[in-house]
Amino acid sequence: MRTYLLLLLSIAAGWSCQRANRPMNQELPTFDREPAELVLQVVSRGVYEYLIVVADREYMPRELSEELQARCRERQGRLPVLISGEVLPEKTWVHRPGPTDVPERDREVHWIELSRIEVR
Repeated sequence: MRTYLLLLLSIAAGWSCQRANRPMNQELPTFDREPAELVLQVVSRGVYEYLIVVADREYMPRELSEELQARCRERQGRLPVLISGEVLPEKTWVHRPGPTDVPERDREVHWIELSRIEVR
């Protein structure tokens, strides 16, 4: 009986230590007409990814119109915008050009669901 009690206490102590070491869930931001920048990232020849940058934080938009993509390319890859939407808990990879022109994973960013985006 004493052995089972010690085992139970050690399991409980280990479980509470594991919970204490987990990162706290961060509140994911929502934006309402927030100043941001639409940034073009060249991944490979003729292949681009577009990022939304708000206060030095990068997000990958779920959907982005062809018109906005074209305007961003015309402005040398940086387009000031106002955004409304919410950051999603899911993440995706941002890629960079590899040595053989095959895109490589670079860093992870959160997806952002835009309800509105307009050029400043």
